[in-house]
Amino acid sequence: MEVQHIIGFFIKIFRVQSVPAGDGNWQEDYKRIDSGAFPGDTYAITLRKGNEVKTRRMSLRRVGEATESKSACYMVTYDDFLVIKIPLAPLPDFETYLECIAGEKEISRKLHPAVICLIPNLSTILGKIPEINQRLSRDEMPSEEAYIRLLRKEPRFQQYLKMNGQFVFFMELSQYAFFDQVIKNIHNEKERAEEEIRKNNHAFDDPLTFEEIYGPGHENVFDGINSLIQNFERTLDNFLGRHSSRAQVATYEKREWLFDQLAGHLPGIAKNESVADKADAIRQILVRLLDGDKAVVESYLAFIGSYVRKKIFDNHRTSMAVLIGKVLEILYRLRDADVAIRDLKPDNMLVAGEREHGRFLLSDPEKYDLGLIDLETAVLCNGPDGQLSHQPSLAGTPAYMTPTHLFENPALIKVYQSGVPDIFFMQDWFATVGIIFCIVTGRRLFENTARLLPEIVRAKKRGQKRNEPEADTLATVSRIFWQSATAEFNEKMGKNSSKFRNLYLALKDDIVGLLQSAAQTAAHHLHVEIKKCAHSQTLFPKQCQKLVAAPVASLRAQRKKWEDGACEQKISEEIREQMISLFEDLENLKIRLQELDAYGRIIQAHISCDDLMRLMFGIISASLLLSHRHL
Repeated sequence: MEVQHIIGFFIKIFRVQSVPAGDGNWQEDYKRIDSGAFPGDTYAITLRKGNEVKTRRMSLRRVGEATESKSACYMVTYDDFLVIKIPLAPLPDFETYLECIAGEKEISRKLHPAVICLIPNLSTILGKIPEINQRLSRDEMPSEEAYIRLLRKEPRFQQYLKMNGQFVFFMELSQYAFFDQVIKNIHNEKERAEEEIRKNNHAFDDPLTFEEIYGPGHENVFDGINSLIQNFERTLDNFLGRHSSRAQVATYEKREWLFDQLAGHLPGIAKNESVADKADAIRQILVRLLDGDKAVVESYLAFIGSYVRKKIFDNHRTSMAVLIGKVLEILYRLRDADVAIRDLKPDNMLVAGEREHGRFLLSDPEKYDLGLIDLETAVLCNGPDGQLSHQPSLAGTPAYMTPTHLFENPALIKVYQSGVPDIFFMQDWFATVGIIFCIVTGRRLFENTARLLPEIVRAKKRGQKRNEPEADTLATVSRIFWQSATAEFNEKMGKNSSKFRNLYLALKDDIVGLLQSAAQTAAHHLHVEIKKCAHSQTLFPKQCQKLVAAPVASLRAQRKKWEDGACEQKISEEIREQMISLFEDLENLKIRLQELDAYGRIIQAHISCDDLMRLMFGIISASLLLSHRHL
């Protein structure tokens, strides 16, 4: 329904711009039309009165995925590029609306000039209303303060800040671009694969041509598709011989039709007038042929996909490295300003800078910068004693958030040894790891783990109904979440190891310092947690220090001994399980400490993206993935 409300709102804006006040009886309408290259929907909106017709276009698309905990954002093209944010819950009045804008302005001022921030303002939309601008021009120049004074004096003008009776926020994006669209333009894997299939069908003319384009060692792909080509030509010739005496189809046309079908496009069979009346039948032949040889088709499509992904990476390696550096600069600037955004993601970020032929010069770090669009969940982290004086919103985007986004400050303080600000900074680090993965691969990193978030919300609600401490719920769900996140991280980094290991980054001194400081803090957290784990147990009260000092191999051996039942000591099953859990927790904590120390030693200006990712995930894990059995 939000889309209809947005379109209806801009029809109203179009009307006040195009029709004199009081001129009634205009009929309003809209229809969806071809969007062209716009990554969304385009609409023609129309005003009609008798034979007089006024029309114009507008476009819109949802920004980011729908989530129950955050406002909905849309990009709209109407005169300018606009971002519209619809609050999750309706705002009660104009003053509350202004307070929300003031909160984002405060964050923006804190970050200025280090980070570009796009924040809501009234002039973005009110500047398009002729009556409002005429009223202002008589008294004062248009400004945010002037608009606010006018809307307080004449509340009827507040309707131009509302959709479906609800206040919404407007931001102007005209000189910027969404970061997620920039990443999409780098990868664009589906379209590039389709283009590759259709453009290089001549590669199957002979083995040498195929090898020249795709390299050696792919004879099975060549042979399989060649067999498919010959089968189609033979089947088509037999069909035309039986049903069309006037058919004249060139060999190149047959191949184009086959490869169009392989690329998922509608073959241009009807362009050949001699078989135009048989186009549907010929396409059915193609469909049956490809369905009957699925193994060959799937092997070819997988081969092309792999080829295209490698080509994208090779062609954009420098741009990817610079973009990653820019993301890390944002992270550094946020930490330096004591600000945590808590909902970092590509579609909440913008790109600003010079363009050439409509595209940003991504390989040149001096030509552009990254900024932030939505500060709704952001928080200042420089309160008294380094803690927060208020509770920020419990919100985020599943693929870029952790369970800590969903629990209030007291629960975070009880579960984690880190201060609340440090937890919020780690939320941004977790999101940054996901963003870097997206830059390199075009895909989301924690996609599977994100599916746990709705269940975590439900678990929290169940705990509240049972009057269970929120800290206990957080400890339980965090353990499950981080088991999934760690497994998914290791799996996907392993599958893409070649890219990450072969992508080297040139880090600025400030970034190196940030990583070194964070690694030291994380290592300290792990040392504290190891001591806490050893000293809080009652199984070996006189051996706490030995447990703290024990190497991983010794702890692993003890764990396996108890698991295998090799100990002669007679104890209950419950105690045995507690011992296994103790050794397992200490072993896991020490493994993470070893890994963190190993990656911490290689922090330097020139580092592989693989090492950077593993280091950052290790730091996050040390801060947010702790032994919750020993609270």
